[in-house]
Amino acid sequence: MCKHTYISYLLLFFLSIHSTLFAQATITGTFALKNAATNLHLMQTNDAVEANVTVTNPAAILAQEWTISEGPDGTSYLECLRNGQFLNSGNNVSGTSTNVYPFNAGWWSMMWFLEPVNADTYKIKNRWADLYLTVEPSNNVAVYALNNAQNQLWILESDADCESNHIVNYPINPGQSISIQTSNTVVANHTIYNNASLQIRAGNDIQLNAGFDAQYGCDFLATIDNCHSTTPTSYLSNPNADENSVRLYNFLRTYKDDPNQCLLLGQNIGWSYEMFTPTVASLQQQTGQWLGIIGGQMRYTSTEIDYPALVNLYTSWQAAGGICELGMLPDNPWTGGSIWDRSVTDIAQLTTPGSPGYAAWRTQLDFYAEVLSDMQDAGVTILFRPLMEMNGDWFWYGYVNGQNNQQAYIDLYRDMYDYFTNTKQLHNLIWVYSANMAYTGIPAVDFYYPGNDVVDITGLDVYENNLPLPASQYQTMIDLGKPFAFTEFGPNHNNMDGSHDYESYVNTILTNYPETIYAHAWHDWPDHAVAWISNQNASQALNIPCIVSRDDINY
Repeated sequence: MCKHTYISYLLLFFLSIHSTLFAQATITGTFALKNAATNLHLMQTNDAVEANVTVTNPAAILAQEWTISEGPDGTSYLECLRNGQFLNSGNNVSGTSTNVYPFNAGWWSMMWFLEPVNADTYKIKNRWADLYLTVEPSNNVAVYALNNAQNQLWILESDADCESNHIVNYPINPGQSISIQTSNTVVANHTIYNNASLQIRAGNDIQLNAGFDAQYGCDFLATIDNCHSTTPTSYLSNPNADENSVRLYNFLRTYKDDPNQCLLLGQNIGWSYEMFTPTVASLQQQTGQWLGIIGGQMRYTSTEIDYPALVNLYTSWQAAGGICELGMLPDNPWTGGSIWDRSVTDIAQLTTPGSPGYAAWRTQLDFYAEVLSDMQDAGVTILFRPLMEMNGDWFWYGYVNGQNNQQAYIDLYRDMYDYFTNTKQLHNLIWVYSANMAYTGIPAVDFYYPGNDVVDITGLDVYENNLPLPASQYQTMIDLGKPFAFTEFGPNHNNMDGSHDYESYVNTILTNYPETIYAHAWHDWPDHAVAWISNQNASQALNIPCIVSRDDINY
């Protein structure tokens, strides 16, 4: 038996109107609640218990889906699909915030009259306080006395756009998490392996055939329920991105809407997994907090990096709630030298079949694609940061003084994007454009920007004491319209002695660069202390109340 095997049978019917004194409606089903005035959706915040309720976009995440069930005397209960907690008006008589509490059938503050205004639009009135749910201009949710304002009108959005039938005739492998929804029938006749998850929701029937097996250590949930979509709206550049990648990206785009969450912190762990323990696990023991992100980098070698071990590490890290990043530091395709070999730099050749270096470059791309495909097979989403610091003059594909290679780099990036996304069918990548902070002698931070249609996150690498990024460069990145991050940071290369106050670094980000979604420290190397754990006040930085640790990530 697996550890959570149960089948629940919920008979959910669509709208039925009851004649009551106030002409309320009793409704059952699962809906997103959209405010008519703002087009924003009611969402439970990330706290598991006694959570506040906020209003945000996009709608289609579990925290914004509410199961409406029938309550006494024409009322309804609004239950958050994510964790089974119920909307509660709170204890004040007027002007109260709205909270979500564990269910207590005796609390009238958890009972709501749904008063129809027109088709699918309702006023939501609390039974206990005789107040109405409303969205205020700040996008917070409160409960106020009745007026005719649009911000007291709520649209119930139901989505039954899912397949009619589904047959599970394939294994659910370790690390995979699969959710299946149908309007009619699901047939399962294969194995759910240890450390795998299968969730089935079918409108009419679930059939578990003789070939079905749920191994010990798996998660299995089967529910007879009305068909509704839990697939979030995708804002990713890849329209075929897998569901986990879409959910993660939507989390990264929106988590700062919660005023209690301000910044994710990350740590580079080097070429392989060996640096995880001294930089990340040891930091957790020292500070009591897990970083939210770990990141490494690929190079064209199968001997220096234990890639299968890296896949296992990333799989377990993501399963624990963490976010995974990978860079790509390719060898010089003409010479076979390292990324720092600039003896040949004619990158326009790499997108021209038959040109010198083209075949060797394609061979490298195939190698990296295989690693990323292994991550995809394990269900791991990657913040993918290829060909970074291109406006610097130290990598073979980067800026060359006196040579205008701007379009050649853009073509190289876009060709790689197309090859990985369409030819290699990699749909687990969130693409990160990562330039270096500009200074005299190198181009601007957006000089090599390849276009919004092939970028999901923008970032800058900054190695300067106290992060003195010019405001104009920060604004240039923000103006590109993508989430922004410090994709690498550390002290000046001449001052990597472990003396730097990393709490001050974080506070500088929060004060001067408030739209930053994450800050990623580089790793140490001999005589250079860059990692969180190797500098001052790492514990104070990680314990700033609004820092989002691995345990806080919920998407």
